[in-house]
Amino acid sequence: MDCFFASAEVLDDPALAGLPVLVGGSGPRSVVASASYEARGYGVRSAMPMAEALRRCPVAVVRQPRMVRYRELSAELRAALESFDGVVEMAGLDEAYLEVRGRAGLGPRAERALGVAVRALVQRRVALPASVGLGSTKLVSKLAAGAAKPRVARRKPVPGAGVVVVPAGAELAFLWRHPVGALPGVGGATASLLRRNGVETVRDLAALPASVVEVGGRHLTQLHEMAWGVDPRPVVAERVAKSISVEHTWPVDIVAFDEAEDAVTSLADGLAGRLRDAGLEARTVQLKVRYADFRLATRARTLAAPTAAAPVLAAAGRELLVSVGVGDGVRLLGLAGTGLAAPTARQLSLDPRGGGPDWRAASGVLDAVRQRFGPGALGPARLLGTAAPEGRPEDQRAPGSHPQEGEERPSRADRLPRKGDHPTDRPTHAQRRGALGRGEGGVAEP
Repeated sequence: MDCFFASAEVLDDPALAGLPVLVGGSGPRSVVASASYEARGYGVRSAMPMAEALRRCPVAVVRQPRMVRYRELSAELRAALESFDGVVEMAGLDEAYLEVRGRAGLGPRAERALGVAVRALVQRRVALPASVGLGSTKLVSKLAAGAAKPRVARRKPVPGAGVVVVPAGAELAFLWRHPVGALPGVGGATASLLRRNGVETVRDLAALPASVVEVGGRHLTQLHEMAWGVDPRPVVAERVAKSISVEHTWPVDIVAFDEAEDAVTSLADGLAGRLRDAGLEARTVQLKVRYADFRLATRARTLAAPTAAAPVLAAAGRELLVSVGVGDGVRLLGLAGTGLAAPTARQLSLDPRGGGPDWRAASGVLDAVRQRFGPGALGPARLLGTAAPEGRPEDQRAPGSHPQEGEERPSRADRLPRKGDHPTDRPTHAQRRGALGRGEGGVAEP
């Protein structure tokens, strides 16, 4: 899909057509989740700090992410692709692989007609622009789809081919003209290392002698194989989720432990909802804490039984928080559920750790009420009078938030007091929102 989140905003508000549209938060640590091609003409890109994006494109229209809507459109994308005779694998909200049965017997002209048909159906069913690449492997087809996308010239969007076909036998010629950074698994550090050793393109990587590749270890060996078109990954209809997580970054560091506890409780509520939406339960809870000085701490705890209940996840998360503390301030908190499995019959136990209440029925009622009356209809009583974090997509694995250059942190005197310091001065919902701001939450897709 082309600029998926930004395109969705234009779909729902046609007045945005032709304007530079950015999707992301408005806080000082927010990043761009998606940028329209009009915005890219100003040098804006995804994962760029929002403040920098607005400096480059002050006329941009900023829209807050709407994850529920994006997931609806993603489901429509999947349904459209499943109407073809093949296997569909979603690689994110905005990307999918379609393995078409009998493709090997098609000629280049028929393959292109197939790509055109796929693209037309997606545009008709989802009403959003898409680019299609056809190839013999996941790697080739993904790069072909990238080559089919629109581009920007002189700050103006230029339509792309829409469909690019890489015929059988032409894979290496197609791969070798790409920069080495186009290969999956080549991040900034790996690309810099390769360039320092004279490897600029995939062709250069393919030309490395075996003795050099062996010294580079397993990672370089895999990249070398990709450079020769080797990609054995199959298209699978369902990917097994290894973890589901939620995280949140605050524009003002949290220094009060009780505020951090409230934040963990809110994250647990969101995590529990996502687990139930996926029909899964988590056996292990993992807490992630990024401090004001960017130190990262993680702790995990295995539960007595798998669960998707917010109270159980919250209790475990708060216990983990006690083990790491808040230090001089916390800028990001995250909570993840791992060891995922489908719910099973609850085993009766004499173990006091496993003898707590069964929250499944209550969780079902909670979900039903929220579905009918909105996500704010019910929530943890502990959070009454506090501002809940607002979600941000992890759009195709949306990036985390980053600090701004020269950003000033408020003094400790400007921050909220601990609970109990002034019992009658507990900040109200509005006061806390004013002191801490809205923050930019984040969600990691399974």
